[in-house]
Amino acid sequence: MASFLAQVEDIVGALPTSADLDDFLTTTAKEIIDIIPPALLLSYVQAVTSVADDNGQAIEGTKILSVSRAGYPAKEVPYAMSAQVIDSASLHMATAMSPVFYRLGKDAFIKPAPDGSNAGQFLLYTYEAFAYTESMSHHLSFPDNCEPALIYGSCIKVLQQKLNVTLHTDEDTEIIAAMQVELATITKSYETQIMILTGGQKK
Repeated sequence: MASFLAQVEDIVGALPTSADLDDFLTTTAKEIIDIIPPALLLSYVQAVTSVADDNGQAIEGTKILSVSRAGYPAKEVPYAMSAQVIDSASLHMATAMSPVFYRLGKDAFIKPAPDGSNAGQFLLYTYEAFAYTESMSHHLSFPDNCEPALIYGSCIKVLQQKLNVTLHTDEDTEIIAAMQVELATITKSYETQIMILTGGQKK
């Protein structure tokens, strides 16, 4: 398989010396991970953690794929409901069979609070697990079916950089117009790939 560099250059041509494709690839990969459904990442879980108290789970630098308590899946609720989910008079009170979790700062909390007999579990995807280089052709921590979006998204960043430079150094409106058309076309291709990955849901 061709390297990421070769795939990008096949679409946008030779990269300018100022282009940092490694950064473009890594940034685009994180953007895609943030967008796609957690189910697409379950085969790439880097952390499975158990919680047996109410101290919460650190989630900085991760994407939460699933949360459960004593085997029951926990639904995410906004922090604004944190008081309601522990209020016995509230219709939103969390129960042993219908647990919930919410985020607060860099941590996540399960309610009812886990304990020794009813442990909570977090499946986490760790962003730090991936860093891309242009010489790669694949990354073990990134789904294969997301790679077309990765290439198109990185191409967008290359073209945006090229266009910004051209706008400041070239007064040829035809060149600028052609670059804008190319950017729009590749952006459409990227959006199409994202729609496929998200099942048509707008993010």
